[in-house]
Amino acid sequence: MKDEGGRARGLRFGQKLAFGTPEVGLALAFVAINSWLLYFLVNVAGLSPLLAGIAFLAGRLFDAVLDPLVGRWSDRMRHTVGRIPAIRWALVPTALAYVSIWVLPALVEPTVLKFALATGGFMLFSFFYTLVSIPRIALLPDLVPDYDARTGQVSINMIFIFVSVLVAIAITPALVIGFTGVEELAATPAFGWIATAALFAVLGILSYLPFLFAIPDAQPSPAPPVRPLGADVRSLFATPGYGRVIAIFGTSVLATLIVQSMVPFYLESWVGLPGSAQAPILGGIFLLSILCFPAWASIGKRMGKHRAMILGCAIYCLFLALVPFVPRASMTPFLIGICALSGIGISAINLFPWAMLPDAVDMDAQTHGAPREGLVYAVFIFTQKMAGSLAVFWNAIMLAIFDHQAGRAVQAEGTLAAFVWMTGPIPLAILVVTILLCIGYPITRAMQARARAGTTARNVLA
Repeated sequence: MKDEGGRARGLRFGQKLAFGTPEVGLALAFVAINSWLLYFLVNVAGLSPLLAGIAFLAGRLFDAVLDPLVGRWSDRMRHTVGRIPAIRWALVPTALAYVSIWVLPALVEPTVLKFALATGGFMLFSFFYTLVSIPRIALLPDLVPDYDARTGQVSINMIFIFVSVLVAIAITPALVIGFTGVEELAATPAFGWIATAALFAVLGILSYLPFLFAIPDAQPSPAPPVRPLGADVRSLFATPGYGRVIAIFGTSVLATLIVQSMVPFYLESWVGLPGSAQAPILGGIFLLSILCFPAWASIGKRMGKHRAMILGCAIYCLFLALVPFVPRASMTPFLIGICALSGIGISAINLFPWAMLPDAVDMDAQTHGAPREGLVYAVFIFTQKMAGSLAVFWNAIMLAIFDHQAGRAVQAEGTLAAFVWMTGPIPLAILVVTILLCIGYPITRAMQARARAGTTARNVLA
């Protein structure tokens, strides 16, 4: 897996799959929380939308603050014990902490205690989730050095992610209803949600086993200089292209997660699809997305990653523009058509920022003299979590302002209008900003190759 200069050549196909399998566990947890935790806390645990939103935001803020700390710590551990030992230690606690998020709020009745347990459970999970996620993804630039091969590896990762998204978003209602026997999702007891969380936690542990057995740890390299965390983070934004890719990623996550966390409300109350009928339409979106990843990887190879991102955003924007015109008549050909647009566009939006980031790692190593993969990825993931938290909190505020009635599928017309705006026009405006940020993105294939060659030469001399 190395050439004569000591540089990683890449992963064999089996190792590529093994590197991608942990995305199952990570995505099941991350997407289920982003898509269903607000719904669970409001409709099942009985918190008000405002308190549920504050609990979610507090947990995500704590989670986000951990990311740069763990990322920098992982960079330092690379030069002593490696990145992987922390993952082995934290894997089972991560699974147990995930289940606690759904158990703790259901154990008590007082609102203050329910709120405190929801927040505390989320924070506990966030700590362990960070320990198993950042050290792993920080290995990618070193294991896959080629510009286009990175898009291929990220597309494999994304296939695993979207299979998990399919389960977390589309299959979750069916699992909860199946465990409880209650047809109306808003009226299901907590047991169904806890059993579903336990199933996801077991799948998460199993998903990491191929990675732990098949993937080598990081190769030795010059240690990054020791300086204050704030100075370390600020220095990242002196790297050409890094600030731009962070902004591209942050705005795209904000737009898509506003849609994602509002979709259950929109489908149930505006379109008239009960929870048991949502699985086919949501499942179709994500199956189409999975099928599109190889095509988008090929398009990115021909057009460049940032241009392919623009095309994917444009397709998703068309879907968002059509959301207000969906008939309120349950399943219709119009709904199926715009969901197809959603699946095609969301595939590119999820693929290309992650494929662009390893190139920024190379630019950072060239600019600052030492690789800092953990910190580079940590700030990226920090952005993801902050954007996701803002999206869910914003939707929670909208639910409170527009008088959402918990536990009911039928809502007032003003509430329904808010569902439409939050699922269509508002994320559309945000995604237009993403497109503008992609124009003129500076890190090209040739620039990445020069940066990688310079870093490799420096490592060989060291």
